[in-house]
Amino acid sequence: MNRRTVGDTGVAQALKYFVDHDYIVSIPFTESAPYDLVVQTRLGGPLQRVQCKRGTTFSKSNVPQIELRTSGGNQSWGGVVKTIQPDDTDWVWCSHGESAWLIPAKDVQGMKILCLGKLRRDRQVLG
Repeated sequence: MNRRTVGDTGVAQALKYFVDHDYIVSIPFTESAPYDLVVQTRLGGPLQRVQCKRGTTFSKSNVPQIELRTSGGNQSWGGVVKTIQPDDTDWVWCSHGESAWLIPAKDVQGMKILCLGKLRRDRQVLG
């Protein structure tokens, strides 16, 4: 799988989770938004921006990991590495294999790589 296909799989997994849990889900019209989904409970809660990240790699100690940084994706990339910022997104959906975690953006702010073995169990939503 190439990077784009891996990313699309993560977004699809998150979309299914939110729909199955009775959220209204919106998808930004453009690729330039710093989030992949906007979700809202059917009870009318606040709109929440969700950035989706999917990992397929493992650390040297065989722990699943997810790359949180974004370093382009198109030919116009100017060498700037972007990390998760709470001003840009509210939640980060992190998935690896059949497991997924929903993490507040403030908890992973500025991180480049997240080792999933360090996550609190109560943040795991699938797997």
